[in-house]
Amino acid sequence: MDQSSGVRTRHEQGRFARAKAEANGVESRQRARAAVTVASHASDVHDCAELLSMLGLHPARTPGDVSASA
Repeated sequence: MDQSSGVRTRHEQGRFARAKAEANGVESRQRARAAVTVASHASDVHDCAELLSMLGLHPARTPGDVSASA
């Protein structure tokens, strides 16, 4: 392995890490939108909690926290 392939590998790893972080952000926003949609159609707080649980969505812990995970 020469120096140029080592540099390319580090560059590719950085690019992959950035792409993965971006994908995680997109997924978090989609999950947050889905949770809001479910909540807006729920009949009460218990219905909302049950629906979110069935869909694998969990309510955010704080108003700004949309990344609550299982």
